[in-house]
Amino acid sequence: MFLLEQKSAFSSLFENQDWVCRLAYLADIFDKLNDLNLSMQGFRTDELSLNSKMCAFIKKLEFWLKKVQRNSVSVFPTLDKFADDSEIDNLNTICDCIREHLTKLRDELVSYFPSIMNQDRTQDWIQNPFVEDVTSSSGLSDKLTENLIELASDRALELKFQNVTVSHDIEPRFDNILAKKQPQVSH
Repeated sequence: MFLLEQKSAFSSLFENQDWVCRLAYLADIFDKLNDLNLSMQGFRTDELSLNSKMCAFIKKLEFWLKKVQRNSVSVFPTLDKFADDSEIDNLNTICDCIREHLTKLRDELVSYFPSIMNQDRTQDWIQNPFVEDVTSSSGLSDKLTENLIELASDRALELKFQNVTVSHDIEPRFDNILAKKQPQVSH
């Protein structure tokens, strides 16, 4: 290893199972956080999808907490492999530390995003205008609510909506637009 070759004082830490377990856990949790971060970037992101992803991540944290409370680290592959290969004696202590960290991480995320966990369904009509009760849609004027009720009651439109895919049906088809464009004689 690099640290051994450099005769670093930190190289002895790799002989400490407790320290390596914590490092393996950090590698796994940062991998999960990185995946979340990457999934929340890009061209097709909107507030609703971002809220859904954050809500799912917080629920995953709760699932991981339940696993760790049973002294199972199977949801953390690097740590799980190290624990299996090394026959860790103090897995209970490691799980206590992980449990504390996951609890704090969950609590921090919930404090930063309190509305996500409340599952406010009043805006569901934005993604699907055919939800059960469109009259509870918050922030709409009476006229817009009436228009939304008409739209949501149109069964033919609902059937068409179920077959629509944004990437194929709504985005402009540039090849068709360019084909219809008349060639211009240059000056």
